[in-house]
Amino acid sequence: MFFTRIAQTVLLAAALASAAPAHEIEKRQPNAFFCTDANFSGSCFLSTTSGCVNVGSGFNDNVSSFGPDPGVFCNLFTNRDCTGSHITLVNPGSSHLEQVNFNDVMSSFQCFFQ
Repeated sequence: MFFTRIAQTVLLAAALASAAPAHEIEKRQPNAFFCTDANFSGSCFLSTTSGCVNVGSGFNDNVSSFGPDPGVFCNLFTNRDCTGSHITLVNPGSSHLEQVNFNDVMSSFQCFFQ
């Protein structure tokens, strides 16, 4: 009985020691930065993504540069609701989507942590 109680205490202490502090536990979401012109210029937007993102009318079929945050990859889609043809970009992304044959065709995207 005594040994069982010690073992339980040791296991509980180990579990608590390996847990992240409460202030570090938060829901992070991947970020992506995109612009209407090459070289991350023109009208730009920083999106904190959660699930599939349909871009607004000012960006639909009008994005020429796209960059996910470090540790993030994003799938860019030609149609709304993350459908249609797609490409995958990792950080630093592409400052010239024309170079990857995806200039001015993005309508939606979805990002994930690597």
